[in-house]
Amino acid sequence: MATVMRKKQRASTTTKKVAVDPRKQLINNEDFKMNSSNKCEKRSSPSDDDDLTVEAVEMDGDQQAKAHEKKKTKSSKSVDMNITSTPIVQSASLVNNNNENERLGQMKISDQAISFAIENNLQPIKIECNPPLKDREHAKKFVMNFLKLINNDYRSEYTGNAQPLGFHHWWIGAGGKNFYGITNNADLYIFLCDRKHYPTQIEEVKLKPEPPKRLPPQNTLVIKFVPNEIETNEIKNELTELYKSIFTVENMMGTMRSNNRNIRIELNRKEEYVQILNDGKIAIQGELFKIEEYLAPPKILICSKCQVPGHTRKVCKMSIDICRRCGEEKINGDKHDECLIKCHHCGGNHNATDFKCPIIIKFRQELLFRLKTDINKLPPNIKLFIPVDCRLSKLYI
Repeated sequence: MATVMRKKQRASTTTKKVAVDPRKQLINNEDFKMNSSNKCEKRSSPSDDDDLTVEAVEMDGDQQAKAHEKKKTKSSKSVDMNITSTPIVQSASLVNNNNENERLGQMKISDQAISFAIENNLQPIKIECNPPLKDREHAKKFVMNFLKLINNDYRSEYTGNAQPLGFHHWWIGAGGKNFYGITNNADLYIFLCDRKHYPTQIEEVKLKPEPPKRLPPQNTLVIKFVPNEIETNEIKNELTELYKSIFTVENMMGTMRSNNRNIRIELNRKEEYVQILNDGKIAIQGELFKIEEYLAPPKILICSKCQVPGHTRKVCKMSIDICRRCGEEKINGDKHDECLIKCHHCGGNHNATDFKCPIIIKFRQELLFRLKTDINKLPPNIKLFIPVDCRLSKLYI
């Protein structure tokens, strides 16, 4: 009898699980090294049974999901045919049989980092003024005259936009040399991306505009898998003849391969943007290429003081400034332009803010995991590009 009791105690000890609050967990460098090594393993393409197993785990919202120790073999007997009738429930407690997903939920992601990731604020409009604006009264007169001078051209180009013309916020820099204006009106922003829409002088003040170099994501398209032998300038010249509103044509650096790459194009007219997107294809040198909507990736909030992701300099608790190159203290006046590059997160040969850093990669995965599991944080009108390293962890949004 005593022997039986001891066996039961050992069995209960081995199967007992300890509940852990993921918000209180920290990730050390060993975990990241292990995580990085797992990514380098060769894996075969998933079978149909693998897909069904994952689907069954994700659909079970009432029970705690369990990680499978062995790969499921192909057998119709092992597949539960009733899983399709179970509703899909998003839950932060779901555990995937992927090793990376088992580690998710362990880093603290602040609401500030989430807001920064999904916000789509447009860049400030910057105008250099010569002579400088004297004070706010002078600047107020300047901006009112500026809006009057551009009003007719703007209204004729955007006839359907009846919004009052103005900035949502404006200010002048130190000394009055630079004027800054912020607008949430995408049409006005696109209009002011063109240097020719600025007056050269307002009263005695000469204007030197520094317009934004990027249009909003909603005016951007991606041409997929263009061969490298086709030069970017050739593409730009051909598309400019076909579409009058071409603003930018450039390579997407993160997509460069040995034989092809993706091309990013921006158009300042919504009509041509919609036309190209609806066609689904675009012709370049007599060859058709697939075209897709551009989705901006989630932005990562990184402190400029300690170089750690997740907060801003204003709330940073670090008492000194840390160099993102070498990880040492930045002394006043020391620019650290030639210091040894060594990431103070992982010790790698890159800057602390580089997206190659395993800490930054992990933070981005955690950020997307939080957006996926906490649906109230993601507005319904927001669409984000999911980076490849996060797709491997089944972090689709």
